[in-house]
Amino acid sequence: MQITHEEAQALPPLQWLKKPAVDGPPAQRDPKVVERVSEMLREIERKGLDAVRAYARELDGWSGDLEIGEAELKKSGDALPPDVRTALEMGCERTRRFAAAQREHLADFEIELAPGVTCGQRYVPVSRVGAYLPAGRFPLLASAFMTVNVAKTAGVPTVVACTPPSGEHGAHPAVLYGAHLSQADRVFAVGGVQALGAMAFGLLGEAPVDMLVGAGNAFVTEAKRQLFGRVGIDLLAGPSEVAVIADDSADPAWVAADLLGQAEHGPNSPAALITTSEALGRAVVAEVETQLEKLATRDIAGPAWRDFGSVIVVRDRDDAVAVADVLGPSTWRSTPRTTTSTCAASPATVRCSSARGPPWRTPTRASPARTTCCRRARPPATTPACRSPGSSSRSPTSGRPGRARPRWHPPSSASPPSRAWPRTGRRPRCASTGSAVPRPRSTRSPHRCASSSDPSVPGRAPAARVTRAARAARRGGGRPRHVTRAPRHPS
Repeated sequence: MQITHEEAQALPPLQWLKKPAVDGPPAQRDPKVVERVSEMLREIERKGLDAVRAYARELDGWSGDLEIGEAELKKSGDALPPDVRTALEMGCERTRRFAAAQREHLADFEIELAPGVTCGQRYVPVSRVGAYLPAGRFPLLASAFMTVNVAKTAGVPTVVACTPPSGEHGAHPAVLYGAHLSQADRVFAVGGVQALGAMAFGLLGEAPVDMLVGAGNAFVTEAKRQLFGRVGIDLLAGPSEVAVIADDSADPAWVAADLLGQAEHGPNSPAALITTSEALGRAVVAEVETQLEKLATRDIAGPAWRDFGSVIVVRDRDDAVAVADVLGPSTWRSTPRTTTSTCAASPATVRCSSARGPPWRTPTRASPARTTCCRRARPPATTPACRSPGSSSRSPTSGRPGRARPRWHPPSSASPPSRAWPRTGRRPRCASTGSAVPRPRSTRSPHRCASSSDPSVPGRAPAARVTRAARAARRGGGRPRHVTRAPRHPS
């Protein structure tokens, strides 16, 4: 997540309050990483489980049993504080519910394109999945929810999980409890490249997995890249990274916490702030240093912020989006100033937080039990006159006889707009005159307001109806007594 010299030339003018101290290729594209991973995978494929145990002793400092028994998994939650255990259980349940909803919306179907030619698609879960649960320098407690839990909810019969041990203490209890809640079939205390190679080559008492999922460091990412083709993968995530877009309304403490929350994932995790306020940028830099002094993971987050952290000041929001697009972070957050407008709703007032765009983009009526959406409305009329769209007239756009195309008037507290005539309740009234709107001929067409005198108001002036005498005059039948008759006001 860096901006090269060529990319910087194409971007708007930037002001760097902090630049990354390390200027080089990302770790996952480091030739040394690629060479080391290739060597390890060849050794594991050739020597099998013996090579896996050797790398576990060398890299993880673990010489115990690789597989974690079912009894130890069940007891792993006893070593956790009650609030952590409750949070893990809640996160697992929510992830399972969302995954189930995703699966329900993946619909199988068949279609006959021609007589005797039927095509379709079916969603069939794979047989075996290998999930990597990172817990090297800093354990990611929810990683099992996004991998094991989702796979089991999708219907995968066998899910094998691997997590790196922490020296002589073994695997982290919170990670094990997350795997237990996610219903992993087998869990192993193996980390890094040796874990992915063991699952892909079928060295852990199971057949080779069909797919490898889960995040990890640069070595794990490179191992997934090299194993892709032999097995399927989810994606090449690489080190955790974040970019925050903020303006002067943001809280420096919150922005600093967002940056450090990703930087603590690894010493090579980039964290960038893109802001339109130089004052906010300098305040965030100072706040990061303050929070690092008290942060338990400062030995990890500190080097990440020092070597890969950046603060960029831009002119406006458009420039901020352009910079974020070049950075391409895996995680991004936006904390701009938001405005809240009041929607006209009955009986209670509904707040709409999406009042953006032109001034006439106003919120529409919404039920108090539903979230409010916004539709485009026209600028307010000054001297409206209500009429039914069922009246005989000419189309304001095509000029053809028929019903006029409905014109919307902006919502107000006196008369909220409606897309259809209410079947029950009081008849709607014009927002400006207060007069009742006559019932249209079609119950599917809403009433409209049109200007009767002001030509600058969007809409159409009331169309004058041509009488029989006027038509006779046009045909040369003499001077009519009455040429036009204006439509009567509904009130």
